[in-house]
Amino acid sequence: MDFRIIYMFVIMLLGVLYLSYITRNKEQTALLKKGLNTKAFPSKKLILHIRISILNTMLVLLGIGIGLFLDLLLYDHFHIYQEIVYIALIFFITGSLLFANFWFLQKFYFFFKI
Repeated sequence: MDFRIIYMFVIMLLGVLYLSYITRNKEQTALLKKGLNTKAFPSKKLILHIRISILNTMLVLLGIGIGLFLDLLLYDHFHIYQEIVYIALIFFITGSLLFANFWFLQKFYFFFKI
């Protein structure tokens, strides 16, 4: 039952995003056909910045989750429970993921261009 509710919310969110994207493109196309200015819509650089910011935020949250999971494994299997290990794992995994993201963007930046 719980998965159905989560599934419905995800589908609803994706539907709203899809409709807003389609509507935005139709509005831009209509304005361009009339010869009007489309400055009300965000620029491509802003959209690129938003994409990279979302990716960075996702990696920070993923790093926190993996750090917590590794801390749980250390505690369950090796009975190591120290607060410094807990914090160090979170920061280490998060930093590693952000460094990998930085390297990925340096090598494959053209994937994010519009």
